[in-house]
Amino acid sequence: LIMQANGGVMSPEAVLPRPINIIESGPAGGVLAASYIAKLTGRNKIISFDMGGTTAKTCLVQDYKPFLSSTYEVLSSESGDSLVIGSGYPLKIPVMDMYEVGAGGGSIGWIDEGGALRVGPKSAGADPGPACYAKGGKNPTITDANLILGRLNPDYFLGGKLKLDVKLAKSAFESLTDKLNMDIVKVAEGITRIANTTMIRGLRRVSVEKGYDLRDFHLVAYGGAAPIEACNIANEVGIKEIVIPLVPGLFSALGFLVTNLEHHYSQTLIQSFKELSIQDVENKYNELEQKALDQLKADNIPDQDIQLIRSMDVRYAGQGFELAVPVNKNLKDTDIDSLGKSFNNIHKIRYGYNIENEPLEVVNLRLVGIGKIIPPKFNFEKELEYSSQDYVKSERDVFFSDVGWTKSLIYERDTLKPGIKINGPAIIEEVDSTIIVNPNYVAHIDGYKNVIIKKVVNN
Repeated sequence: LIMQANGGVMSPEAVLPRPINIIESGPAGGVLAASYIAKLTGRNKIISFDMGGTTAKTCLVQDYKPFLSSTYEVLSSESGDSLVIGSGYPLKIPVMDMYEVGAGGGSIGWIDEGGALRVGPKSAGADPGPACYAKGGKNPTITDANLILGRLNPDYFLGGKLKLDVKLAKSAFESLTDKLNMDIVKVAEGITRIANTTMIRGLRRVSVEKGYDLRDFHLVAYGGAAPIEACNIANEVGIKEIVIPLVPGLFSALGFLVTNLEHHYSQTLIQSFKELSIQDVENKYNELEQKALDQLKADNIPDQDIQLIRSMDVRYAGQGFELAVPVNKNLKDTDIDSLGKSFNNIHKIRYGYNIENEPLEVVNLRLVGIGKIIPPKFNFEKELEYSSQDYVKSERDVFFSDVGWTKSLIYERDTLKPGIKINGPAIIEEVDSTIIVNPNYVAHIDGYKNVIIKKVVNN
């Protein structure tokens, strides 16, 4: 099966006639995995935060369902530290409603014409990569900055398979420190804070700008770089709890295993609510459902595992964008009013207002045909009381923005058992990522071996 950008999988045969559906399918897998972990642990409001080597992506998930968008833009041009909306090729396909910024572990620090320090969107990538990789990279990156600040272990990157060169990282920063006439630690810290500000804008784009309060959500942080920055970002926006899942650097792959087989169908129908023929709409939905059933049966999905979900793209008359409204089966004329009320409620949540007496119009009828797939099971272990001191691997000085250089205890994640509590400042190392537990934060391992980080509230 092959992943799609809308969050479902489909067979290779189904992909061949419409390969456009698999654009950005990898990041979509991460959002699905975050949704799955959220449901597993009973957290019904989360923000997924995926930071890798080049970009950071975020998506809002409520009631374990990621938001979908009916459009996506490919090959958007870059300006400053983010992608320019409206500069690429628009695609009218359902995709995860993610927001992407040019900030990742390989993002390059530079000085603009006005003499200000900037970060990204250009990235050193993986080859040659950050200067500290010793593979020929010369530019200062976020990874180099975190190494200089003691947040990364030069001898345990990729579990020790790649040794990081601190001298090369510091050498890469000389061009910035000379121009800014600043200490290398301040410049390195500045790069991480600028990048975090960029990523925070992404979090607000998918939440606050759509009527949601970030303080009501949990942050699920994954990707190789996100666990390093998660505490700083959560602190800035008021998120009180962070979830770091197992193997965060490979976490997006889990999403491919916990989703269902899906086929999306649509029928354009631009018509005002007043002129809408419910019988005509019902007939069109029946045609779409037959297509979905034929495809799902061709995929060998048994009848009891098939689910058909209807929705309708609705907008205020003359509006340039629309919102998806759920639609029940076997529509009646009396359902038009309830559809209108649903749209107004969704519009109020998304944009903070609605216009109840404004004429409405339908743009598209949509149908999702789902073939349910049994996901893998996660073992739950009872949380017991352990002394975290028994699991300390080592210690080193780490720079934190609020307190400066601080002696921090180092732990190996694979050895930690459910129930262990670790007070910050601390570092939890693993093969594919590094977790930073800031001062005034506490981490504990839950029954599924997620690392749960909370801010300590002093009364």
